[in-house]
Amino acid sequence: MTSPFRAFFPLLVEFILVSLFLLLAVNGLRKWEINQGLVLAGNCILFLVTVASFFLFRRALSAPNTHSFLRNVYSALGVKFFVLIAIAFVYIYAAGNTLNKAGFLFIAALYFLYMFSEVAILMNLSRQIRQRKNA
Repeated sequence: MTSPFRAFFPLLVEFILVSLFLLLAVNGLRKWEINQGLVLAGNCILFLVTVASFFLFRRALSAPNTHSFLRNVYSALGVKFFVLIAIAFVYIYAAGNTLNKAGFLFIAALYFLYMFSEVAILMNLSRQIRQRKNA
């Protein structure tokens, strides 16, 4: 099986590219009234949560039985869901009337970007595991 860090490398590259884009696109973000600091912080939080869920999902792929597979999958989903919801509620409460809706929607789009990348990598790893078992 591919090493954990080699499998994770595309997500790391994606994080770096998105961060560079956010740092370099200051004028474009201002034009769309997107708070750069908010989106950079959201990108970092999404990356950290994706790291945690990725390794839980990856561990689930090599689980010896169904119970441990489901435990790892639900742990990954729970970590991702509850951390992101808690952070969103804290931001919404703290921001009050100054809530940056465009930045919040941009972070939601980043969530889907990370999610699709994570699922694509995990599907590829799953396919590799199945091919090794059948060989």
